[in-house]
Amino acid sequence: METSKYFKIRKRYLPTAWPTYNYWVSMEKITGVKSSIFHVWEKDGIYTGIVDAEGLRKRGEWTYKHIIENYKDNLDALRDRGQLFADKLIKECSIFALKDESPTLKQFSDFYKKADKLYIDYYANNMLFWLTADQVVIKKIDSLLSNYSSDDKKEIWDIMRLPTRLSFSNIEEVGFEKLLDIAHKDGIKSDKFKEQVALFSDKYVWFPFEYGGPEIYDIESVTRRISEELTKGGKKNSHSEQEIINLQNDVISKFSLSHDVVFHFKILQTLALMQDDRKAVNSQACYYVNNLILKKLSMLTGIDREQLFLIDQKIIDEYSNTQDFSELKRRIIKRNEMFVIFLNEDDGFTFKEGIDECNNFLGEFSIYINETITNQDIKGKVAYPGKVRGIARVVKKSGDCVRLNQNEILVTYMTTPDFAPFLKKVSAIVTEEGGITCHAAIVAREFKIPCITGTGNVMSVVKDGDMVEVDAEKGIVRIIK
Repeated sequence: METSKYFKIRKRYLPTAWPTYNYWVSMEKITGVKSSIFHVWEKDGIYTGIVDAEGLRKRGEWTYKHIIENYKDNLDALRDRGQLFADKLIKECSIFALKDESPTLKQFSDFYKKADKLYIDYYANNMLFWLTADQVVIKKIDSLLSNYSSDDKKEIWDIMRLPTRLSFSNIEEVGFEKLLDIAHKDGIKSDKFKEQVALFSDKYVWFPFEYGGPEIYDIESVTRRISEELTKGGKKNSHSEQEIINLQNDVISKFSLSHDVVFHFKILQTLALMQDDRKAVNSQACYYVNNLILKKLSMLTGIDREQLFLIDQKIIDEYSNTQDFSELKRRIIKRNEMFVIFLNEDDGFTFKEGIDECNNFLGEFSIYINETITNQDIKGKVAYPGKVRGIARVVKKSGDCVRLNQNEILVTYMTTPDFAPFLKKVSAIVTEEGGITCHAAIVAREFKIPCITGTGNVMSVVKDGDMVEVDAEKGIVRIIK
């Protein structure tokens, strides 16, 4: 890949059944910055997003300027605005998913059109900001702290980047801790415990679903999680909101931080919360769209739900008139080999299906997904410092976290809030994507777990069971055995 021209923004498990490409259309309309992006799905739903670096940089500058000009006096309003669109989106998805009827293919197509439009609106008021602005804000803070020593800057960063408001995953964890307290006091067979578990399940059934499931928080799984925690004994507690505020006030006073420095850290905190908000929306929407709705579509077409993960509104619309489900299945199977959606600078989409067709198309742009990687020193961003050695456990999605053993090193594409129950047992976290505002970074700082994010290729180098060293002082992961 020509790294000077294109930038890999993510590589992880991600179906197309939930819109993952249409929201980029809104970026040019909002920012005025043209760009091209490649959405690439390999076998087993592994997704890589590749965007031209210059377009991403310019959008970051636009987003930063927009925040300064419009939200300087009320950063909470920036976050709250996105939630308005999230509520509309989740409502639309839940209504269609829970309807007691069997939709036609035309009705599926109409739903996807509405859902795509609502997700574009949500993206424009959430993801656009944290995805593009955080690196601009980080560079600004580094510039403002240029006269401080490296040790002082480390202490400032460790405390000031912690959000002072609870994220939705923090709130879920608080609810879980209350269940754990009831289980300690009354037992898991008590009526009070069963009643509260049912309420928790009803509220958070979607929490661990992520993009493809099949994990959900039904009553059985929540009870099992509580039972596992009871057998372990003890837990790592995160800071409360007031504790973080007090810590930050101490740092502000100790280092005489200017209003400008504090304000930019508050921007960074808001962006981190917005990133976590987006994961809540995705988990809820995917629970409906990639689970309940795809089950209905599977019954209509006779195509397995897992194969339908690579379906999209365009192909549903294409076959809604012909009702040729055998040809639709053939197309979907070909997409499961390899699938590319290219969004060019004119907002035009190019769809490529099958290994040969996709690789030939990407080769025209000098983009090669399956590159041979031989180096054993992987570099990334230090999210929380420390140095540990241990067994690497390579995890593609949260459902595979059951394989994690105590004090192993989690290696994954990126963590999401449904990873939270398992992160307490790991000795270090290494992710392919993300920065210092991502979920893994926030959890690592809360639990004081060495963490390196944004390695880009760690899952191509480290194999499950390798003995590795995580040097989160220098941002290096090394295979030692």
